[in-house]
Amino acid sequence: MSEQRVVFFHTLGDTHLERAEDALVFVPPSLVGVLDGSHPIIDNSEREPQSPTQRLVSIGVATCQMADPSTDLRSLVAQINRRIRETMGNGGSEDQAVFPSAAFALGRLTAEGGLEILQGGDSLVAVEFSDGSCLATPNTVFKHTEECQEAVRGLEPGSREWHDVRARVGPAIQRRINKPGGWPMLNGDDAVEHYWLHRVFGRGVVRRALFFTDGLLPLSALKALERESNVKKLFKAYDDRGFEGIYESTKRHALAESKSSSNKRTPYVGEATAIALNLN
Repeated sequence: MSEQRVVFFHTLGDTHLERAEDALVFVPPSLVGVLDGSHPIIDNSEREPQSPTQRLVSIGVATCQMADPSTDLRSLVAQINRRIRETMGNGGSEDQAVFPSAAFALGRLTAEGGLEILQGGDSLVAVEFSDGSCLATPNTVFKHTEECQEAVRGLEPGSREWHDVRARVGPAIQRRINKPGGWPMLNGDDAVEHYWLHRVFGRGVVRRALFFTDGLLPLSALKALERESNVKKLFKAYDDRGFEGIYESTKRHALAESKSSSNKRTPYVGEATAIALNLN
């Protein structure tokens, strides 16, 4: 894999460096992708230079870097989960609401010249095929995010009532990770293999693919990628403006939403990480 075939993007946005939880995966000759850490809704960890969520993401990246280049993605994620358990304890199989996790979108060039992808959570993969058609992997977190947002709708963010509702609703939602009706995440629990999305495309089938964390696009735009027409618009936006331009549009969207809302809080735009892989 030459560097000419990949394009990287990472921004902290409004996220302070000590809170950064995104990570880029780029391991020549065959592995690319992104990881996006998610802190537990019940966080009893002590203040440390590196949070448990950051440590989990670091384990994921390090495992990718040390893996044999021929390792298929399902075996790679099994290795990541094993390392999480070895380093951080039993992992999220005990209680997903108190253990960190990470969304993932990984790609591997196969020995035959095709593309293997493995995805879970709200880090996504958009694929453009050689025949011009497109698809994006599903955002399996979306309906759960909506449920949490609906529970606090109308409440002042940061208020005592807002925190009370989140403390009641949030753990129940987070405990759906790697469970039926929930969504897949890396957290040391091998049950993720029952819920991730895995695809292998043969040589010449895929023209290019974008791997990105959820911070790249507004939530509504992530949802809209269920339609092929919007995936094609994403690739056009990438061609016209690159990842930087797409992220700037996301920032403008957040500002416009803030101005139209009754709550005039300063809009927050978090970090985003993305990588493009060209197979031509």
